[in-house]
Amino acid sequence: MTNTTPWHEVYPPAYVIERASLQTLISWDQGLPPPRDPFQQVLRERIKERAIKLAGQEFKKHGENEVVEGWNAVADILEKLGGNVPRM
Repeated sequence: MTNTTPWHEVYPPAYVIERASLQTLISWDQGLPPPRDPFQQVLRERIKERAIKLAGQEFKKHGENEVVEGWNAVADILEKLGGNVPRM
C-alpha cells in the first residue's frame, strides 16, 4: 500500500525544516493539518519561525524600495477604484 497524502500535508522532520525554501515552508504552513500533539505543534512553530526569517532575508535582498514601489502601484489601482489607501 502506498501513501497518497501529498508531501505538503505531512509533517516534515526538523532537519528538513531548517533546509527548506520559503516556498516549501509556505506550502507546509498552508497544507498541514492542525497539530495533533505537542511534537507536531513544535514542528509547526519551527515552520512559521523559519518562514518569517527567510521572508525577512528576501525583503532585505530585494530592497525596501522595490516593496514600496509595489505597494504604491497597488495603491494607485485601488484609488482608481475609489479606495483610500495610505502611501509608503
